Amino acid sequence: MRKRLWVLAFVVALALTVVGCGSSDEPVSEATPSDTTAASASPDASPATASWTTVTTLKSSDPQKIEGILISEPFEVHGTAKLKLDMPDGGRLDGVIGVIIPSDKATDSSTILKAITDGVSVTLMPSAATQEIPDLDGTYVLVDSVPTDKTWSVKIMTQK
Repeated sequence: MRKRLWVLAFVVALALTVVGCGSSDEPVSEATPSDTTAASASPDASPATASWTTVTTLKSSDPQKIEGILISEPFEVHGTAKLKLDMPDGGRLDGVIGVIIPSDKATDSSTILKAITDGVSVTLMPSAATQEIPDLDGTYVLVDSVPTDKTWSVKIMTQK
């Protein structure tokens, strides 16, 4: 059973790499002030009267519902979701890689594995701590399978 979970964790990490969340050999450059401003835009930068409401938070300290995998509480969104990383001790290259999948696909490791290929991959780093995911309609969860020794949390917000 333990070997199967390690294989699952490896396959999930591999799937995340395939969908564009892997590392690259390209050098990393410092963020320019305009990059930082765009990544940490205020909620007021969104359409006129829309306000963002936190619907759930996934934390590195949350209990693992499936060994090696963190799964957020289900959240409903019709339109755009905003994810915001808080990683107080994170360095420039630290971060969280996850996938947003329909909540009904988060039942067991094999179902999650199948859903990852159709999910929306999310890469959040302290230098790019906010990401908006458009065109969602339904109930979803955020799945994270890449463990780190840094403490982090990801707020998931929707527009009301």
